[in-house]
Amino acid sequence: MKKDFRDISKLKNWDKNPRSINKKDFERLKKHITDHGQMQPLVITSDGEVLGGNMRLRAYKELGITSIWVEIVEPKD
Repeated sequence: MKKDFRDISKLKNWDKNPRSINKKDFERLKKHITDHGQMQPLVITSDGEVLGGNMRLRAYKELGITSIWVEIVEPKD
């Protein structure tokens, strides 16, 4: 299976994202990404809205990562 990568600057957070993360956990997430890299794709729509992985997107941006692995889905609603 071919992996699809996108420029991080073309992606946007889902404005209805129900999840948040506290500062300590966010720092732990960034360390995990630094230590292990991207282990799963962000789930996005074809226009670049992130449906799954909004906190990881924020972490990638803060870490200066410019291209990330994505899976594109077309939600019904």
